[in-house]
Amino acid sequence: MKGNGIKGNGIKQSAVLLLSAALLTSAFGAAATVTAAEADTPTEAAVYVSPNGKDGADGSAQRPLRTIGAAKAKANALKKTRAGDITVYFAAGTYRLTDTAVFSKGDSGGENQKIIYKAAQGAEVSFTGGYDIPSEAFTPVVNPLIKERLYENVRNKVLQVNLRKMGIEDYGAVYRSNTYTKEDPGTAALYVDGFNQTLARWPNNDYAMTGTVITSARGSDGSGGVFQYLENVPDRWKKANEIWLHGFWAWDWYDDSLKVEKLDTQKREFTLAQSTSFGMAKGKRYYAFNLLEEIDAPGEWYLERATGILYFYPPYDLSGAAVQFVSADKEFLRFENCANVIVEGITFENSCFSGIVVNNSENILVRGCTFRNLGGQGVNIKGGKNCGVAGSDFYDLGKGGVFLTGGDRITLTPSGHFVENSYFTRFALSIKTYVPAISLEGCGFRVSNCVIHDGPHSAITTGANDVLIENCEIYDVCKETSDAGAYYTGRDWTRQGGVLRNNVVHDVYGFDGHGAHAFYF
Repeated sequence: MKGNGIKGNGIKQSAVLLLSAALLTSAFGAAATVTAAEADTPTEAAVYVSPNGKDGADGSAQRPLRTIGAAKAKANALKKTRAGDITVYFAAGTYRLTDTAVFSKGDSGGENQKIIYKAAQGAEVSFTGGYDIPSEAFTPVVNPLIKERLYENVRNKVLQVNLRKMGIEDYGAVYRSNTYTKEDPGTAALYVDGFNQTLARWPNNDYAMTGTVITSARGSDGSGGVFQYLENVPDRWKKANEIWLHGFWAWDWYDDSLKVEKLDTQKREFTLAQSTSFGMAKGKRYYAFNLLEEIDAPGEWYLERATGILYFYPPYDLSGAAVQFVSADKEFLRFENCANVIVEGITFENSCFSGIVVNNSENILVRGCTFRNLGGQGVNIKGGKNCGVAGSDFYDLGKGGVFLTGGDRITLTPSGHFVENSYFTRFALSIKTYVPAISLEGCGFRVSNCVIHDGPHSAITTGANDVLIENCEIYDVCKETSDAGAYYTGRDWTRQGGVLRNNVVHDVYGFDGHGAHAFYF
C-alpha cells in the first residue's frame, strides 16, 4: 500500500495480503528507491525540476528546470551520452499543467535503460489542472435578482466570486455522463482543501421518482423523453438557464444524464433534449443538478457561465482555505508508441479528465502514485504490452480507476498489462455504471493484491480472455445498482481462461438488496 493519501474520510483500510510498493517485483524487476545520497553520486544521470526552477537552467540540483517538457528534453540529451537509467527528480510543490505532456518514441528508454520521472525522496509532488482562487476573493451576493432565486434562509450565506475578473475564461461545460461518454471530459468542478464540492442539486442526497411517462424516447439519437414530476420543487426553476437530470431511467444497471429542453410547470412536465438508450419508465430514480435555485446546503455551488460568476455556499469559514476551480479537460501525461519509462511518487489531481493515458506503448510503469479528484480515469492503457500500475492509490474519480485494453482474443496473445498492490475507493462519482475500479478488455491481464471498495456498480469488469485476479479484497460495491457483480463479465461465452483465486469479497448486496453477486459470469 502506497500510504495515507486519503485523509479525513474515515475509510477503513482492511487490506488482504498487501505488499510494500518498495518490495514489488513486476515485469520491470524489483522496485528500488533512490536515496538522496545516491542521487548526488557522479555515476547517476539525473535531471532536477522545481516549481521555482527555470527552463533555461542546466537541470542540475543547483540550477533545476521548471517544467516536465524541459526535463524530458534534457533526459533525451543525456541518453546520447549515458548508458544507464536516467532519473528526473521533481522537488516538492505544485506543478500546474496547462496542456498534456506527450511522450513519443523519441522519449523512450533503451532495452536496458529506463527513464524515470519521480518525486524526490520525501517530497510531496502534485500535478494539478486547477486554478487557485484566493479565499478572500469570495464576497456576499448583492444582486437582488440572484438573491430572489435563492431560498430565503441561505441568501446571506451564499458567496460569489467573479472568475472572469481573475483572468479565468475557460469554464468548461456540463457534459453528458453515461457509459458511452466514459472517455470524454467531465464537468467543471470546485475543490476546497482537496474535497470536491457539489454542483447544486435536488434532492441533496437522495433521488426523486419519475411520474407518468408521456414519451419514452428509447435510443441513442433523436428528441428526448417527456415525463411528469411529482413534487412542487421544480416549480421554482422557471428562470434556470440549463437544467440537467441524472437518473436510472429504465433499469438499475444503466444511468444517464440528460439536459432539460423544456420545463412546463402547468403540466408539471420535463421535456428532455436527448433520448436515452433504454427509454424511460415511471417510478425510476433521478436527481436534478446545475441549479442556482438549489444551493441550499453547505458545499453546493453554481457557475453562471454567461458572466463568469461562481456562487458558493461554503462548508465552513474559507479563511486560509485552499480553493481551486477546475475546468482542465486534458490528461496530464500521454504516452504514444513509447517504451521503458517509469512514473513514480507523483500525485495527479484536480482535472476534469484523466491522469495518464498510454497508447500502443511498452514497459510503461506507474508506481507509487496517487490519482484523486479527476473527472475521468486515473490511468487508461490501450494497446501495447507489459504496461501496468503498482502500489498506487485511486480515489474520488468520476469515471473509473484503471482501464486496461490490449492483447488479442483471436490469437490469445497476452497484453501483459497488470495492476498490483493498489487501492481504490469512490471511483465512479459522475457515472454510476460500467466505470469500475479496474476494467480489462482483450487478453492476458493480471490483477493482484488490490483493495477495492465503496462503488455504485462493479469493482472489476472484464471483456477479456486469460485474466488472473488474485489476493484482492472487494467490498461495499454494487451499492446503487442491481443485476450486477463485484467481479463482472457477461454476454459472451468465449471469454474464457479466467482464474480467480485467494480473493475476499464481502458486503455486496445490490441496490435495496435486489441482486448482486460476488462473481457474476
